[in-house]
Amino acid sequence: MKLTPSLLLGALLAGGALHASAADQYLPDLVQKAPYKAAYAKMVALPEWISQGKGTATPLRKVKLDNDTVLVGNVCKPHDCKNNQLVVVFDAKGTQSWGLLATRQENDEAYEKHYLGAPNETVKKLLESTFERDNPDD
Repeated sequence: MKLTPSLLLGALLAGGALHASAADQYLPDLVQKAPYKAAYAKMVALPEWISQGKGTATPLRKVKLDNDTVLVGNVCKPHDCKNNQLVVVFDAKGTQSWGLLATRQENDEAYEKHYLGAPNETVKKLLESTFERDNPDD
């Protein structure tokens, strides 16, 4: 197929039309429509071992944090604990929780870490120290 000036102009106009229609949309509206809704849900979904707490775990510990006693525990992906871990802190009443999700690829040395639940700096330190305590060789 030979590119003529009119074909090129038509392609540019079509691309511009697509761009203009996308500019008139907003993410909260788009993710309510197929096929975007399913793709978005898949992107934000956590694996079952995290979302349902169905991984391999150790007993919970009570830890003094400021003036409260909190519960600290961890769970990891079955058969891949070394590379997929979640440390969780529950407040004294059990009404709030925070987490540190640490994952890495099989041959990577460094973990990619993500805080969950918007922990403050004190809770972050507890999450990090717990992770370090449970992973002394990493």
